[in-house]
This record gives sequence, C-alpha cells and structure tokens, in this order.
Amino acid sequence: MFGRLPLMSVPANLLAVPVAGAVMLYGLPASIVSGLVPVLAPLVMFPAYAGTKWVDVVARIGARVEPDPPWVWVGWIALVGVLAGVVAVSSRTGKNRPRHDDASADR
Repeated sequence: MFGRLPLMSVPANLLAVPVAGAVMLYGLPASIVSGLVPVLAPLVMFPAYAGTKWVDVVARIGARVEPDPPWVWVGWIALVGVLAGVVAVSSRTGKNRPRHDDASADR
C-alpha cells in the first residue's frame, strides 16, 4: 500500500511505542484534571507534551536517517540474518524448550 517498509521503523518503534503508550495512559486523566483546574494545566500536561515531543523527534530522526532503497534491502537482509542467528543460538542452548524430566513427571 505504501510502497516499502522503512528499515528505520524497527528502531524507531522500539524507541517510540513505550513512550506513546505511556502518553495515552497519562493523557486522558491529565486532560480531565487540567480541564477541571485550568491553573494546573501547564504543570499537569507537561509529561504528555514531553512524551509527544519524544515520539515526534524519533519519527523525524528515523525519517532523516532512512537509507536509500538499495541499502534498505541490505539492512533488512542483515536484520533477518541476525534474528535467525539469535533463534538458532537460543534453540541450541535449550533455554526455550520445555523440560520433561522424570522428577517433574512424578509430581
């Protein structure tokens, strides 16, 4: 629909989504309080403003440092390779596999 998936979408979302969630959770009660007590509005709304500004700055920097189209594919291939390596290493160590010990079967 939009043509391509930006490579910078991965780090940008990792940086922006937690803050955006906090802004959404904080923003509604803060806006109600600032509507009821307008004198407190600048103080109460500052965290929501700072969080929104953070998301905006992350989006602008992500858009600015997005590589040109041939390098985007190289980046996606590298990212998929790193993720495949992480999955391969974690499956070898056995940390993600369920344990089926004889001791646990006796319980």
